[in-house]
Amino acid sequence: MAETASMRVVPSGKIYRQMFDAQVQLQRSLTKMKSRETNTAPLDHSPERQSTAIPVVKLTKEEVAHGLLTERQRTWADGFPNDPYVENPVLHKQYSEFVRSTMKETDSSKAGKEVQGLPDVVVPAKEGSNIIERIAASRQKRHESTVEDLHQELSLINSDLEPVITEYSETLLRKLDDDDKEINHLLARIEKDEV
Repeated sequence: MAETASMRVVPSGKIYRQMFDAQVQLQRSLTKMKSRETNTAPLDHSPERQSTAIPVVKLTKEEVAHGLLTERQRTWADGFPNDPYVENPVLHKQYSEFVRSTMKETDSSKAGKEVQGLPDVVVPAKEGSNIIERIAASRQKRHESTVEDLHQELSLINSDLEPVITEYSETLLRKLDDDDKEINHLLARIEKDEV
């Protein structure tokens, strides 16, 4: 079980000041330690001093016998320049990057595969949802009532205008008959004058 330290509540305005003071104290102690190290022993080969230095990697004779290069790298280094039978590492790297980029799927191909994976027939998730049928029925009702209103307005217009149109038509027919009679009378007179 972990031990818990006692906590004390710090007023909100003073917490930043405490953090700042702690950082200043840490910086001063680090500066003192560095100055003390540089002033005391310039070259100290004690085990404590060596532990802070960069570690040296020691390779055995067997590890270095074949060299640091791999077999492929050694073949290229030992080969002649522009030798067609020796693999060029630069060309090999470019070719492998090209193959990787062509093999990488694009977003459009991923989207195409997702679309191809969709089912042909969509089954509704919620059975018995008849919202489309209700909307269609409501629209059909509104359409039928509008058509009925249109028929009623047309019948009213018809009842108002039919007598007027009939009267004008009869008047037109009478005038045309009168004109026909007058034309026939004039034609008969012309025929008399010619003879």
